Amino acid sequence: MNIELQKAIKLHTSGNLLLAKKKYEEILNVEPNNFTINHLLGGLNIQLKNYKEAINYIKKTISINSYHHAPYNNLGAVYKELVRYPEAIENFQKAIKLKPDYAECYNNLAIVFRNLKKYPEAIENFSKAIEFKPNYPEAYNGIGILYFENQNFSKAEENFEKAISLNKRYSEAINNIGKVFLKQKRYEEALKNLNLSIDLNPKLDDGSIDYLKLFINDWNNYEESISKFRAKAEDPNIIFEPFISLNFISSNSSQKQISEKYINHRFINNLKNFQKKYNYNNKKIKIGYYSADFHNHATAHLMSEFFELHNKNRFEITAFSFNPNLNDLYTKRLIKAFNKFINIKNENDSEVVKISEKEQIDIAIDLKGFTINNRLGVFSKRVAPIQVSYLGYPGTIGASFMDYIIADKVVIPEENQKYFSEKIIYLPDSYQVNDSTKKISNKKFTYKDFGLPENHFIYCCFNNSYKINPIIFDVWMNILMKKNKSVLWLLEDNPVNKKNVQKEAKHRGISEDRIIFANRIENSEHLARHQLADLFLDTLPYNAHTTASDALWSGLPVLTCEGDTFQGKVASSLLNAIGLPELITNSLHEYQKLAIKIANDNNISDIKNKLNNNIKSTALFNTKNFTKYVEEAYIKIYERNKKGLKPENIFIKKTI
Repeated sequence: MNIELQKAIKLHTSGNLLLAKKKYEEILNVEPNNFTINHLLGGLNIQLKNYKEAINYIKKTISINSYHHAPYNNLGAVYKELVRYPEAIENFQKAIKLKPDYAECYNNLAIVFRNLKKYPEAIENFSKAIEFKPNYPEAYNGIGILYFENQNFSKAEENFEKAISLNKRYSEAINNIGKVFLKQKRYEEALKNLNLSIDLNPKLDDGSIDYLKLFINDWNNYEESISKFRAKAEDPNIIFEPFISLNFISSNSSQKQISEKYINHRFINNLKNFQKKYNYNNKKIKIGYYSADFHNHATAHLMSEFFELHNKNRFEITAFSFNPNLNDLYTKRLIKAFNKFINIKNENDSEVVKISEKEQIDIAIDLKGFTINNRLGVFSKRVAPIQVSYLGYPGTIGASFMDYIIADKVVIPEENQKYFSEKIIYLPDSYQVNDSTKKISNKKFTYKDFGLPENHFIYCCFNNSYKINPIIFDVWMNILMKKNKSVLWLLEDNPVNKKNVQKEAKHRGISEDRIIFANRIENSEHLARHQLADLFLDTLPYNAHTTASDALWSGLPVLTCEGDTFQGKVASSLLNAIGLPELITNSLHEYQKLAIKIANDNNISDIKNKLNNNIKSTALFNTKNFTKYVEEAYIKIYERNKKGLKPENIFIKKTI
């Protein structure tokens, strides 16, 4: 090996990739048909994500020697990164044919099959990798990810543990087992492992720790954490799930930037998405609803009646379910509501597109956005000529492949349109659908049933713990401080959350016994117990959504402070639609003042009476009218598309 090549390799292995690249290219100018140099430049450009260059060098390598296994593996790796899976498989298989014991290549092939949701093939190839390389931590980590994606958390834990036992500093596996513990509600173990993984590899910091600390109400160094999170949001090299940002970011422009950054990273091969020309000419407009939540979940709680009320003479509606539980009572109800209910849980994105095209779907409605178990990859490949974002994620997807988002003028004021990549479908009342048939248990609960004191004013918030931050908690504690004989009733998400909240209350001078925790119970009984509370205190910057609807449906008034972003305006939208705009405040100072005033003036009965009268007479729970407005919107966007017109903002007028 010549001295110049040694220098280049030393630069390469030490991480000086750009200098190494320059040195390799200098040598290549002298020796253009050097197999080693072309091979090294192919691998280096993969590291630099210069995939076009990588392909050129690798193909040159293969032209020099077509019988060497390594270039085929590298070419497969490039196509894997570009989500060109058929080409990736072809090249991995060529490499294995030349080297049947090529463990690394079996591992790469397994990852492709896992991404394609071909799980038997994935397991087979991970097992082959381990057969030829028994102490192969990456293969065990790959199997762990497979089980994690299929929610088999015990098997996922087992394989991540095996990977870590083989490499104590394997940051990715340590991070992955942290996420398993998070799913299992083993929060302290989760925090320990996530912290360790990021100490080992800062690039793994995807916001999971920030989210977890909110989930368990660990507010140590909160301001510093917020500052760091916002800095990460601005960093083009740090990618994290946009959903996490809803609790930290109150800027419309920042939220759009975060979404676009994530989309550009995740769907690099699908962004030259074009409006496919479909000529279905169906007698009915075919609507596809895509979700993992057609079961006992907030989405089903809100939407069940809406699906039932769809005009089946004008529309044919199909559920594309990512996570079916056919024994669930909500699922059984929804199967009856839809014309078709299709299980696509184990289908890869391309197959879902094929199924959707076979069903001739005219309008595809994504009900997940960036929330857990989403399938945005399906939409990136365009499953229908019109694609709409609704309900699941309160913000922009930031993607060219989503045409519309369903909203109202409260959650997306016209001046905020520029912060959305989608065109806006404006409904006349609240954008949030509700189920007016939702059952409230007839069970007569007492204060004693839930450890609530009698003759006290009961403030309540049944939002998930991650929506509670020290800023809103400070306000709540000030309210309790200034209102004697009052308590705060919260939902207990986990024992760690309870312990931390009690500690924070005590730190602010509020006795632990003034913070009451409610366990999760059956939904109709949960709705019934709302009636023991006096006033629901909303959170900011992430409002109550379904939780606010539940409170209002149960006759419990909701007090909110309106934020700047979609997720901070939802409760305002609901309160306007139910005729209680007087419970919307515009600052936390005003919010605190009103919460105390309502309790001290003893007029909560008047507010509750007004609410109970409005439940039946205002728009919020008039699901029949809501359905007609949405259907009118569907017809408008369908007709635009049929005429070859681009998506445009749609305004549905209140006519009913």
